[in-house]
Amino acid sequence: MIRTKLSLGSAVKIFTAYLILSLLLLSGCKRQEVLPEQAKSGIGKLTVPAGFNWEMVKELPLQVKISDAKFGKSLHVIQVYDDNGKLISKGSASIDKPFETELSLATQTKKLYLIKTAPDGVRTVQNLLVSGGKIETVMQISDKVAVRGATMLGGPDPAGPSCSAGVNQIIYPDASPVQTINIGTSQTVSLSGDFNNKNLNIVYSGAGAGILRICGTNVKISQTNAIHDNEVIEISAGSTVKFVFNEDPFLKSIVRNYGTLSIEGTANTITQQGNLINYGTITSSAGSPNYRIYGADSKNYGSVNLRMCGIMTFSNEGQFKSSITVLANQFTNFCNADLGHVRETSPAKTIINRENAYLKMTSMRKLAGSLALYNNSITIIGSLTTNQSQFNHSDAGSSLMKIDHIYTLDTLGVSGYTAAALGNITVCDPNGETYALNQLGQSSPVDFVMGNGAAFGCNVTIPANTCGPGFSANAIADADLDGIADEHDDFPSDPSRAFKIPGAIGTLAFEDQWPKKGDYDMNDVVIGYEYNIVTNATNEVVGLTADYSLKAAGGNFDNGFGVEFPVNRNSIVSISGATLEAGQPKAVAIIFNSMHTELPSWNTREDDAYSSPKTFHVELSISGSPSLAALGQSAYNPFIWSNGLGFGRGCEIHLAGNMPTALANTTLYGQFDDRTSITAGSMYLTENRFPWGLNIPSADFRWPKEGADISEAYLKMPAWITSGGVEFSDWYSNMTEGYRAASKLYQH
Repeated sequence: MIRTKLSLGSAVKIFTAYLILSLLLLSGCKRQEVLPEQAKSGIGKLTVPAGFNWEMVKELPLQVKISDAKFGKSLHVIQVYDDNGKLISKGSASIDKPFETELSLATQTKKLYLIKTAPDGVRTVQNLLVSGGKIETVMQISDKVAVRGATMLGGPDPAGPSCSAGVNQIIYPDASPVQTINIGTSQTVSLSGDFNNKNLNIVYSGAGAGILRICGTNVKISQTNAIHDNEVIEISAGSTVKFVFNEDPFLKSIVRNYGTLSIEGTANTITQQGNLINYGTITSSAGSPNYRIYGADSKNYGSVNLRMCGIMTFSNEGQFKSSITVLANQFTNFCNADLGHVRETSPAKTIINRENAYLKMTSMRKLAGSLALYNNSITIIGSLTTNQSQFNHSDAGSSLMKIDHIYTLDTLGVSGYTAAALGNITVCDPNGETYALNQLGQSSPVDFVMGNGAAFGCNVTIPANTCGPGFSANAIADADLDGIADEHDDFPSDPSRAFKIPGAIGTLAFEDQWPKKGDYDMNDVVIGYEYNIVTNATNEVVGLTADYSLKAAGGNFDNGFGVEFPVNRNSIVSISGATLEAGQPKAVAIIFNSMHTELPSWNTREDDAYSSPKTFHVELSISGSPSLAALGQSAYNPFIWSNGLGFGRGCEIHLAGNMPTALANTTLYGQFDDRTSITAGSMYLTENRFPWGLNIPSADFRWPKEGADISEAYLKMPAWITSGGVEFSDWYSNMTEGYRAASKLYQH
């Protein structure tokens, strides 16, 4: 826009003209009162072909599928690079979920490079030719080892029982130092409130089968004589409870924990002939003794961490850890278990490591019985003392058992014993001790028998999942267990975030006199932008960062700037660096309201003072798990609004083809030079199809100086326009002689 000095009389005339204009528009001007487009040299004389959309970028859907099922549902990392070697997208893909996104590419882009990194670290490179339309590439992989995905079995509602429904009495803390809780036969009594670790006297007055439902905090249960057989203690989600027992408390009782339970004291048994079901967290103090869990049907779905644990029959479907484990019957692991030092009360006890599970033992003294392994399970044993024990693979797949050190009872002065690995077990023996025993032959009293497909080797890769860190001879690390190796995880300690993905980068150039046509120097508002998108391991968007820089403010009007994002407003958890505009169904971030306040100089006339670009850093936290493909990697829907004609915030000026926000003043459509038609899908264009804004995919775009027509500054732009975008698609970035008239570009 041409900047001139005005006399007082001229200023009054302009103000009066604007006032009349405002009244005409607000009353709904007739078409015959619309002024014709400005005819001038340069861009105004060009003929814009029908269908030309002024786009210098194309939104290109990309889908990457994994076709080989040998890695199961484990995640492959997908990285996409442009033909200059710059990373432009990143995510994951598996056999049942492709990687999908929508790339924002310069129209002249002809080739991309795709790198797929398998769970074992092996990389595959593929070239992609860009020819418009949807690209779907199928990555063929030849990995030999199947990789597990987490298996979590069902169980009771992890939210726990209701604190009010079905409750006979709700008891709150009173002022007494010792509070008595009476529970009758088949009654349910609920504790609610903060009990501040006061002493409770729990009395089951009937024949049994009563329920104590703890819905409070800082509840301490320390006495033992009033808890009868078949009684039930339930700890609800969010509750905190401490057991302090110096005698064995629960003989046939049932303990169901959905909250946080800590155990102290010198007693040995949590539950003996009843059972324990845990969906919450259970811990014991460092000095606590062995806690026996002898129930016939005890299960863990949450987290258990005990100093020492004796087990009769136990099923683990969560995270279980014990420094010392004494096994009296059977332990079944479906997820992650660290049993520490394992001992048996008598021979022939059983440990079962189910599909996709991870089992670790610091040491194991296996006197007899079996350790049953299932498909894609991992069993790690630090040191094994063995005596007539068998390690059996129990299904059609294969499993891994790693043994660092092995000892036989023969080395302790006893002879005549053996051990065997039977079935599709890969025995990783990094120190060669198991292999050495095997070489003694099956007639030796101390040999290690391999049969039915068992084999030695460590060249096995099982990627990490939510149950364990996986296994790899190359030690691929995944600290947060989200299935993405730390090498490729941009947030290796945060399982809720995995990838920081480069978004679109470019420059927005606007004319601000809409609905009147301007002078097409395209410097009334010039804004640089750069986006980064944060996704989790499965390509769901959890956040977005945007960096904007106001570079030029060459318009007389004091314009504001905002961006509409393709997510619902109520999905924005938090925003910083901008204002989330009210009254919008979509998320609209207002970056600034007054460009001349933000940028003191116009930065369009070389004789004027220069102001460094004003930068704005915006961060959005997003809920609702929108996919990367749904959000896209574009410039989204940026707009300015002109405060000059008196229409205020509703006077939105968008890029050609973009829709207005819910707060736009649509009565301005069709006025003066604008020929916007929502029904026809022709947005923010003049009758001769000229726009008010350009999205230029270059952070280094140089804008014209004040009054210089952009088509006369960029000499190949006219041919690009009249050819419908076919010719000279690099008109804005090519530095070759004949592309630019440097004297018409703003210099600093």
